[in-house]
Amino acid sequence: MVSPVLEKYTLNSIVNDLWKRPDLSARDRSIITVSALIARGQTIAMLHYFNMALDNGLKPSEVSEIVTHVAFYAGCPNAFAAVDIVKDILAQRGIGADQLPEVSPELLPLAQAVPDEEIRIAFTRQNFSPVCPGLVKFPYSRSRA
Repeated sequence: MVSPVLEKYTLNSIVNDLWKRPDLSARDRSIITVSALIARGQTIAMLHYFNMALDNGLKPSEVSEIVTHVAFYAGCPNAFAAVDIVKDILAQRGIGADQLPEVSPELLPLAQAVPDEEIRIAFTRQNFSPVCPGLVKFPYSRSRA
């Protein structure tokens, strides 16, 4: 109604050509597309392509993991913009938290995980001395906790 030429190009170039090429499945194309949309903060297209990703076989847990994974490479604000859209899609589809990845277990504090301070210091020296001498010079100790 607004731009019939844009519609024609979109249908011909993207829908009928790009998405039908044989070397990537629609599922794989969905992974790539939603990742790129998150990375670029292209929220206007997310509703359509996240729905399409689920229709193309991505599990809700995979969509959740993509949003989380991309956050570390494209920035949390972009991921949070996607979260705002995906939460509504999941709610509309009746998808609950039980279908999403579990939160990783809480890690033990270092002093509890490796109680022997001398072992911690030796580990720090051996593994971090070449790249982070400050860590070796000022190791963690219980007296600083």
